[in-house]
Amino acid sequence: MAAPAEPGLPPRVRQGIELFNRGEFFECHEVLELEWKADPAPHRVLYQGMLQAAVTLHHVRRGNWQGATIMLRRALGHLERFAPEWRGIDVAGLLDEMRGWQRQLELAGPDGLEGLYAQPLPRIRVSPASC
Repeated sequence: MAAPAEPGLPPRVRQGIELFNRGEFFECHEVLELEWKADPAPHRVLYQGMLQAAVTLHHVRRGNWQGATIMLRRALGHLERFAPEWRGIDVAGLLDEMRGWQRQLELAGPDGLEGLYAQPLPRIRVSPASC
């Protein structure tokens, strides 16, 4: 007998990923936080990691280097538990991109964030079958 298919991503998670990929990081955080608070399952930690990645980039835009570095460290810790992939979300790819931002933040330091504004933004990639 075949194992039951895993359910697709919840609508708020799909919406949060779309917002993240459009660079709407504050809004992404708001949407993913709703799902993180509502879902009691262990995978809620992945949602927390994704929303923390969004908050990291929001802090970068606002010039808050310390907030960005602290939040990024937390995000990486949560995301690592779900790599390489979870329900079609390319967690390993997001981790790679966020680690690249971590290196850039370390090099930039508190007074060099302006140089990061032109960097390509990370994306959360999802296989089409998951949606």
